[in-house]
Amino acid sequence: MADVNYLSYWVETDLQVEGQVFPAPPLNPKDFSDVLKFSNCNKVEVNHCTIFGGTENCSDAVRGSQYLWKNSTFIMRQPGKGALTIKGAIAGWTLDGCTFDGHGNEYDVELGQFDNYWRPFRRPTRGGSIINCGASDGRPIKVTVWDADMPVVCNSNVTVRKVPWFVWFPYFCFRAIQIRIQNIIKPKS
Repeated sequence: MADVNYLSYWVETDLQVEGQVFPAPPLNPKDFSDVLKFSNCNKVEVNHCTIFGGTENCSDAVRGSQYLWKNSTFIMRQPGKGALTIKGAIAGWTLDGCTFDGHGNEYDVELGQFDNYWRPFRRPTRGGSIINCGASDGRPIKVTVWDADMPVVCNSNVTVRKVPWFVWFPYFCFRAIQIRIQNIIKPKS
């Protein structure tokens, strides 16, 4: 089933998203995969926003550089994977002063993992910082790191789980081959 996102930005530069609630009431976050999605964007700032979780994530960023989520709240009131994914070789990202209200089933923040965009020898997601962030319930923010550099954590209650390369590398190689075979057998129109 295809993803249905509430709001998607694609190949945007110098993007400012300020002081909004996503999805806007009376819409139900359960109707969306990711509520706020960024693909191949550069210099993105999400500031003073409240982002409810969809069936997958509150916010999802794939590829690009210089993403900043500042003074924003990620609300996970339903079973979803997590609050935020940052993947596809993103160069530079920061969470600053953010609050996590609820926790995802799998993670709160996931870094570097997305098999459809993974290629051997592509630089990993890198240059990340988590500054002055916490969860409203006082529990640690769960960060899962796949093919990504470890984030710098400052004044934040965070637990980081690094998935070893021998776990993710064979799977990503298999998926890369599988996707290429699927594209040969059934090319996109």
